[in-house]
Amino acid sequence: MKITMKLNKQTMKTKEIKKIADYYDDTETSGTEIYVKDYVEDEDVSSHGYMFWWNAEDQECGIEYQKTPGSDESDKPCNTADDFISYINQNT
Repeated sequence: MKITMKLNKQTMKTKEIKKIADYYDDTETSGTEIYVKDYVEDEDVSSHGYMFWWNAEDQECGIEYQKTPGSDESDKPCNTADDFISYINQNT
């Protein structure tokens, strides 16, 4: 029973990550994490680009800035792909 539940959770996370990868053009995945890179296609922004990240397993998401120290993590958990997409939309 525990094995089935674990497989079902993993399948759900994989589907959520695929949903984001299908929604955005420039993504990269690693296990239960997905990155949306250089979301804004403006040359000036890309030169100081940033990427959004979501860890589906830990339900955390945030922004990492390139060429600028630091990052920002969401105060609210990102439980689903829709939560993550909303987070990106609120920050662009």
